[in-house]
Amino acid sequence: MRSFVPWMTQLDERILEQLASDRAATSWEVGFELSGTVRLGRVTERCNKLVDAELVE
Repeated sequence: MRSFVPWMTQLDERILEQLASDRAATSWEVGFELSGTVRLGRVTERCNKLVDAELVE
């Protein structure tokens, strides 16, 4: 079961799902998979937040 914290967004959940279903991926790769629905800069920002919270490596 994944961790959940109150500040997490729906995008954070989608990023974590993408990372769980894929090999190690960069924020660019995750952003590419989510393309059309969110911009890469936002994915990078949220990935950094998840790293800071130690939810991803």
